[in-house]
Amino acid sequence: MKTIFALCLLLTMTGNAESHFAETSLVQMALPGWLTDEKLALQQAQEEKKPLVIAFLGDGWCPWSDKWAQEMLGKEEFIELFKGHAVLLHLAMTQDNPRRMGEIREKYQVYHCPQMIAYAGDGEEIGRIEYAPMEPKQYATQVFELIGQFNEIRTFIDHPEDAKDAEEVQRLYHNAQKLSSSFYKEKLLQIGLERDAGTFFLLEKYATLIHQLKLKNPLVQQMRKKVLDRDPKNLQGTHLSLAILEFEKLSRTLKSKESPDKATMPLVTYLQKYGTKDRENIWKVELMLAQFYFSKNRIDAALAHAKISHRSAPEGAKNEIADLIEYFTQKTSAPQ
Repeated sequence: MKTIFALCLLLTMTGNAESHFAETSLVQMALPGWLTDEKLALQQAQEEKKPLVIAFLGDGWCPWSDKWAQEMLGKEEFIELFKGHAVLLHLAMTQDNPRRMGEIREKYQVYHCPQMIAYAGDGEEIGRIEYAPMEPKQYATQVFELIGQFNEIRTFIDHPEDAKDAEEVQRLYHNAQKLSSSFYKEKLLQIGLERDAGTFFLLEKYATLIHQLKLKNPLVQQMRKKVLDRDPKNLQGTHLSLAILEFEKLSRTLKSKESPDKATMPLVTYLQKYGTKDRENIWKVELMLAQFYFSKNRIDAALAHAKISHRSAPEGAKNEIADLIEYFTQKTSAPQ
């Protein structure tokens, strides 16, 4: 998701990030409570076995960095929340030292600022927390939650037998998606596939495969069969999940000269088979089709699906869909 902090882009080209922290001192900038020496900060984090939180700010050229420093990072309330719990390091990037800015950018793969990265005491990157207009306590809570989730996941990976049930693994898997390393997500997916008698992890594996391979690939088809065999009568809504995943895959790979109907086939097939049995979701699928056809300038098809969606939608959604129908109608009658 793009946020306003992306306006402050760094100006130097990057290479591959290093796996360790630099040992040189930083450009000094007054930010009480924050260290400015990477070597010292890492040493302290390792000795005290505490996470290291690094704030990356554009010093003197990024207005959002200045705002963040004044309204969040430099506040005593914010700093006090971290005392005894984490080591704070501030890296200031100044335009009058492009070499140093390039080193920081290359090493940490920081492409915009302001930004914050949390590391474990051993130097492993935990996750990245973007700039957000929050109160200091609220933002600090978000940082601590990410660190806590990382520690919980890493502990579980070492002792997977401690999981209470499949739902516990699912919760950890969701949290792992916030972490920088894909290792934890992949490991939890593997554990989930071994333990979960439902379809959640099978669908996640299927989504991973179709992202990498074509739908007709034998590995994809084998996994698809496993998913359907787990829920043959669609009692868990698995068939709709498959249809949506396949629609998204086809819509992403649809060539400009190909008919949009090729991408919508999974959803249309689902409606033909389960439309009368799945009253709760039929309007959502029809709305999805309407929006997709509109994006492809198939206004008549978009309008037709929007009207079907309106007829089957709950009362709370009808007004919004009615507005969409009116908009589509105006587009249909507008001179080309």
